[in-house]
Amino acid sequence: RDLEISRDMDIEISDQCLEVGFSIDKVEHFELMLRRIRGLLSLLELSYPEEWDVGELIDQVFNEIRAALKNPTSSGLFDGVSPAGRMQQVDAELIRYARIRNETEEAARIGIRMLIEDEYVLFGAAFVASEALMSYVDAMKDKALDSITQQTRKDLQTCHSYLMEDFSHAISARLTQVQKLEETTLRLSKTRLSDAVITSSRTPGESFRGDFTMEVF
Repeated sequence: RDLEISRDMDIEISDQCLEVGFSIDKVEHFELMLRRIRGLLSLLELSYPEEWDVGELIDQVFNEIRAALKNPTSSGLFDGVSPAGRMQQVDAELIRYARIRNETEEAARIGIRMLIEDEYVLFGAAFVASEALMSYVDAMKDKALDSITQQTRKDLQTCHSYLMEDFSHAISARLTQVQKLEETTLRLSKTRLSDAVITSSRTPGESFRGDFTMEVF
């Protein structure tokens, strides 16, 4: 019921924005759509019914990328992330959706494309792709030579482990960076507060001259 209300309100708000001529930030809208897809997929992974057509939302995001590719400099969608990176973000969610629908081969096909064709792959996308490929290899045990599938899965597991290790290092480095930034900000705040206290204590004495008092704001 809540998802139905959210979906109806989303359509209504979009129509109103178009009617009054509001300009929608393309990057913010893209990120919003991605977060919405991820949330809905998480519900599906928990065996909730599909109240919102996730496939349609994924198509909408793909269409936004295609539209931005026609004029990449003005859209802003590729300022912080390359077109390949944006495609990987959507492909990762498409892989999740395919696996939920038990489309193991389709999920593996999407995953192998980014791992083979793209020079750089985002951590999250590579992680999801490697999981999809391992599931596909497991499903192919009865249809291929067992020795081949065992070696392939071993190689994929090694790749998956490297991704986990690199991802853990990246998270640790980011947390350390944030902690240092917070400590620096706190130290600067204390310094400014101390300077403000000293300045305010001097103000009355400096403002008193003879027969009148000047208030300093």
